[in-house]
Amino acid sequence: MERQAVSERTAALAAGLLIAQQVAVKVVRDGFYLSQFAVSTLPAAVSAGAVLSLAAVVLLSRRTGRVPPARLLAGMLWASAALLVAEWALSLVAPRLAAAALYAHVAVLGTTAVSGFWAMVNEAFDPHAARRAMGRIGTGASVGGVLGAALTWRASKLVPTPALLLGVAALVALCALCVRRLAPPAARAEQTAGDDGARASVVRIFAEAPYLRSLAALVALCALLEALLDYTLSAAAVARLGRGEALVGDLVPALRRAASHCTGQLVDALFDDRVDPVVRRRIPRVLASVTTQRAVDGLCAGLDCDRLDVRYRCAQALVRLRKRGGTPIASDAMFRVAAREIGGLSGSGVRLAHVFAVLSLALDGEPIDLAFRALQGRDPTLRGTALEYLDHVLPPAIRGALWPILGADSAVDLAARRSRDEVREELSRSSWRFSAEGRARGSAGA
Repeated sequence: MERQAVSERTAALAAGLLIAQQVAVKVVRDGFYLSQFAVSTLPAAVSAGAVLSLAAVVLLSRRTGRVPPARLLAGMLWASAALLVAEWALSLVAPRLAAAALYAHVAVLGTTAVSGFWAMVNEAFDPHAARRAMGRIGTGASVGGVLGAALTWRASKLVPTPALLLGVAALVALCALCVRRLAPPAARAEQTAGDDGARASVVRIFAEAPYLRSLAALVALCALLEALLDYTLSAAAVARLGRGEALVGDLVPALRRAASHCTGQLVDALFDDRVDPVVRRRIPRVLASVTTQRAVDGLCAGLDCDRLDVRYRCAQALVRLRKRGGTPIASDAMFRVAAREIGGLSGSGVRLAHVFAVLSLALDGEPIDLAFRALQGRDPTLRGTALEYLDHVLPPAIRGALWPILGADSAVDLAARRSRDEVREELSRSSWRFSAEGRARGSAGA
């Protein structure tokens, strides 16, 4: 009984490690491949991988009849770990070849390793013990999937994508050690090997078992859907994130550490139309960590970019820099930018948020932010207070252009209106209501 409990824990640990490395290696495979090849080549790669996977499954089914599944799976895992190390070494000199080799490697040994694991579990436990063990093994696999994704995400922020292959190789090696402990005794292994002659052919089994035919059709359909989703999501990731390291991790933290030494190059890339738009959107986040006038000037110039997404990111970076202090920003220039942006406004949205971000650079930032949040809410009293404050601080030209978009009345009762300080104080006192209203909207949406 004690040995049975140990086997269950070992199998659960092996399942967790196997699924963790499976999740991790697929993330690295897709990120590495799409950093070296265009997404249009992915259908051909998926098709070639499917052919290789089919050949591997046929070979595995034949070997399973001659070799105990635990021993066969352990050998596959050791081979996979060795291949991962070799592919990492190859990536240092021939990254494209390494990316293609990794794709083929995962296609051959990825799904076959999972199939081999469940064949091993079927052999390691009798039917009564298997019912109790499956819950623990399934839990281990689920935890492994979550941890594999989390570890890959965190590690991708610290090391380049190819270097992640070494970490995955370590997971595979640990899994192989666990699997080896689940190998059956020698007598049982010999009995398994001796049963090969009694096994019926695969074709005859499928001909006599409609259930197996239905199960095979279901697996084939799931595989087809997985391939279609894989391509769709990969294409969407490339369209949004671009090619390169951003597909696996975020390079912004690493760039921030070197930004003070290459501010000029970053500013040049910000204005270079040949640079991927995804990269240009990320540059302001990097420059936001550089508290120098050169970085501020570059971001201010970025407010004249022809792309709204780049202008928006530049304004947000300037807001963060201003909160840190020590970097003056010309108010007149910000008012000119705001006037130009208001000319393209047609309602609420990102552009309106951008206008208020720019205005917060020209005026006192905190009350402008509070006024914008009040205008986005549904409380008419808060909206009125926000408009009253804006009426105090905005230049007449800005106010005249912005008022119709905000749905405000241009006629103001000068005798009845309060001082700017009084209105600002009321905005500050009412700030807790913005959070309460946001939580209420979130609860209603849920």
